[in-house]
Amino acid sequence: KAVFSMTVLDNDVFIKELGKFFFNSRTGGPKNVAVTMKRYDGRNKPKPDESTNVEPSVLFRAVCGSKKISTVVRAKEVNNFTIIYTSLMKESMDNLERRVVKKDVDDKNAKKAKPAPKKAAVDSAKGTPTALKK
Repeated sequence: KAVFSMTVLDNDVFIKELGKFFFNSRTGGPKNVAVTMKRYDGRNKPKPDESTNVEPSVLFRAVCGSKKISTVVRAKEVNNFTIIYTSLMKESMDNLERRVVKKDVDDKNAKKAKPAPKKAAVDSAKGTPTALKK
């Protein structure tokens, strides 16, 4: 197994690297770019004592292929960061592929249940189709 290391970057550098991820996915690199965000209180391990009040922040993570980056956005900077982040997302969503919709099992069964088209009736006396008789 490969060990992936996550780099914690400055907010501006994170946006630039995320832009590179999107560009690489358009130009032939890994097609998927996954961005996750979650609340982050600055601790890596849980503590039994909850008496310390830490200013909440948001941890953004991005993964493209084997590269991983992350940044911590403080509560005061969240509004400015989200404006820049959403504009980058809007710019980068021009090359989305349509999702392949699989047909339901009911549709397949409905096609199988259709009766086959009826063949022309054959006059048993002469062996010719009755539709051709006048």
